[in-house]
Amino acid sequence: MAWRLLLGRLLWVTGLSIAGYIVWPYLFRIPVPDESIHIYAGLRLANGELPYRDFFDHVYPGVFYWIALLIKLCGGLSLVVLRLSALAVFTVCAYVTLYISKKYLSGGWLVLLGGSLWCALYPSWATVQHHIFSSMFGLLAVLAMYQLAAIPCSREKDFLKSRRSFLIGSGMLLGFTVLFTQSLGVILSLLMGGWLWFYWIKTCPGLFINKVWTLLGWFVLPGVSLLGVLYGYYWSQGGLDAFWYDTVTWVLSGHYTGTTHSVYFFDGLQMLSNKWFVLSQKPLENPLVWLDSLYLVLQGMLPVAGLCWLTWQALWPALQSLSKNEHSSLRTPQSQWQLLLLWVAAVGFMAANFSYPTSYMIGYHGWILYMGGFWLLKHLCQPWQWARRAVMVGLSLILGVTLMHQIEVATAMMKVPPVISYGTRERWLIPKYPELSAFLNPLVETIHQHTQQGSSFFVYNLMPALYLLTDRHNPTRYSYVIAKYNTDSQIQELTQQVGRTLPQFIVNNHLDDLFFRIDPRFSRWRHQDYKLKGLEQVIQSHYHQIAGFEHYDVFMRNPSSTEGGGSMRMEN
Repeated sequence: MAWRLLLGRLLWVTGLSIAGYIVWPYLFRIPVPDESIHIYAGLRLANGELPYRDFFDHVYPGVFYWIALLIKLCGGLSLVVLRLSALAVFTVCAYVTLYISKKYLSGGWLVLLGGSLWCALYPSWATVQHHIFSSMFGLLAVLAMYQLAAIPCSREKDFLKSRRSFLIGSGMLLGFTVLFTQSLGVILSLLMGGWLWFYWIKTCPGLFINKVWTLLGWFVLPGVSLLGVLYGYYWSQGGLDAFWYDTVTWVLSGHYTGTTHSVYFFDGLQMLSNKWFVLSQKPLENPLVWLDSLYLVLQGMLPVAGLCWLTWQALWPALQSLSKNEHSSLRTPQSQWQLLLLWVAAVGFMAANFSYPTSYMIGYHGWILYMGGFWLLKHLCQPWQWARRAVMVGLSLILGVTLMHQIEVATAMMKVPPVISYGTRERWLIPKYPELSAFLNPLVETIHQHTQQGSSFFVYNLMPALYLLTDRHNPTRYSYVIAKYNTDSQIQELTQQVGRTLPQFIVNNHLDDLFFRIDPRFSRWRHQDYKLKGLEQVIQSHYHQIAGFEHYDVFMRNPSSTEGGGSMRMEN
C-alpha cells in the first residue's frame, strides 16, 4: 500500500511538472491576433475609455472588464497574470466536466477523458479570450441546474425553498455567460429555460401555474437584471447606441455572419482529407503522422459522436416515457431528467459552435460533448474486454504522442529569441518563430524611441499586439479592419481618422491577403478587390516605407506632411 501511495504521488508530481513545462512558455507568448484584441480593449478600458463608444468590438464586454480589473490589481498589464487566470478558468471547466462525468465514467475512462481534455483544449487554447470564460460560466450554470434536477419532487415539503438557490445561481451564471459570449449565453438560457418549464410541468402536475411562474422568475430575473444594469450603465455614459450597433446590428448585418456561418466542419474535414491523401501516397514515411490524423478525428469528430450518444440516451427514452400516458413522467427517475438536461446543454454548446470549423471552435465549448463521446466508447467496448483494452491503449498512445508534440513545441518556444516589450510588466516576450524576433525588436525600438508617451501609431489589418509591445496607442476606434468584414462606413471612418491624425508610423501586416487567399470564410470574395484603397491613398500621400519583412510593411510619416516629422530609418 505504501508503494502504491508513493507511486501515485510520483505520478502526480511528474504530471504537474510536465504540465508546468508545457504551460511556461505560453505564459510569455506574444498575444495571438484575437487574444490581442481583447487584451488591448481591456487596456483601453483600464485607461478610462468606454467600450463601443470609444473603440469598436462586437463581443460583449465581460472579457474587457475582467482584463481591466486584473490590470488595475497588478498596477499594469501582466500577460502572465492574464494567462494564469485563463488557466484557472480552464481548470474549473475541467473540474465541472469530470465531476459530472463520474456518474457515467469511472477509472481509466475518467483518466483518459481528463488527458484528452488537456491535450485537445490546452495549451492550444491557452489564450485570454471570451470563449473560455463563457464556457466556465455556462458549465457552472449547467452544474447548478444538474443539482436541482437531483432533488426528488415528492420528498420536499417546501418546493420553492429547496430550489431557490440553484435557480438564482444558474440564472446569474447564465447572465455572466451572455456578458462574455452573447451567442452561447442566449442559446443556453433559452434551452435551459425550456427544459425547466418542461421539467416542472411534467414532474409536478399539482404545481399551481403561479408557482411555476415564480420559479421561472427566480431563474430569469438574475440574468435579466445583470444585463439591465449593463444597458443602464451604457445609457448613462452615452454609449448605448454604439453598444447596440456593435454587438447586435453589426453582427446581424451580414458583415460578421457572412464570413462565419457557412464553413461548419469544412476546415476539419478538409484537413483530415488532405492528410489522409498525403499518407496514402507515402504511408511509411512518417508513421507518427498516422497518430496525428487519428487525433484529429478524436478532436473534431468525437464530440459529434458524443452529442449523438447523449441524444440516444436522453431524448429518445424521454419521448418514449412521455408518450405512454400523462402520468408516466412521474415515474421518470431524476437521473433521466439530469441526462435530458445534459443533452440540452450539449445542444446549446454545439449550436454556439455552428458558425465555425469544428476543429477550432469545438475546443472552446466541447466539454460535455467530449464526455458523451467517451461514454459512447465505454458503451461500445463494454461487451468485449479485448476491445476495451485496445481502445484504451490506442487512446493512450494518441494522447502520449500529442503530449510529446506539445513538449517539443514548448521546448522550441523557449529557444526562440525574445522580443522586448515596453507595454507589459514582462520586459521580454516570445514570438511565434525566431525570424520574427529579428524584425520585431528593431521595429518596437524604433516606434518607441521616435514617438512620445501618449502619442500614437497605427497598425492594420490585425495586430494590436504591437500597441502592447511599444506602449503606444491606436489613434482610431478600430483594432482590426478587414474588407467584407468591416462595413464600408467603418472603413471610411477609419480612413478619415488616420488622415486627420497622421500618426508617425503605420504598419501593414497583410492579414487580408492571408484571409482572402486561404481562409474559407472569405472564399466567396477571393477574386474581388479587397484592398483598403482610401487608406492606401493616405499612405502614398503622406508616408514612405522604411522596412519590410515577409507579410509586414512599415511606413513612416514624411517630414513635409506635418510639423516635427522625422526621417529616421529603421534597420532591417
